Amino acid sequence: MRRHKDRSIDVNNKSSVKYIGKCTEIDDIHELEVQIRNFIVVMKTKYGEDYKATSINDCIDALNRHLNQYSVIRQTDVPSLWQILDGKLKVITEQGGKE
Repeated sequence: MRRHKDRSIDVNNKSSVKYIGKCTEIDDIHELEVQIRNFIVVMKTKYGEDYKATSINDCIDALNRHLNQYSVIRQTDVPSLWQILDGKLKVITEQGGKE
């Protein structure tokens, strides 16, 4: 994943979203959906700003590839997550956050 000097995703700060373990070890598709949905909703730069739409899209694409390769759940495609991602990207784009 491409890293910017002033941006990083703090995946170790589980307290704000209540993550339970590693996403690849979750064996319930509904729990995985909740975890990813919460991640999408709250992801911000370390300065508290929204990421650019392309950065969010790249992050979710990378997460999707990772889950498809390593998740204990064989079917990791969750249609409602794409709706949530689409909604967040539209809001950010409308606010001028397009790269």
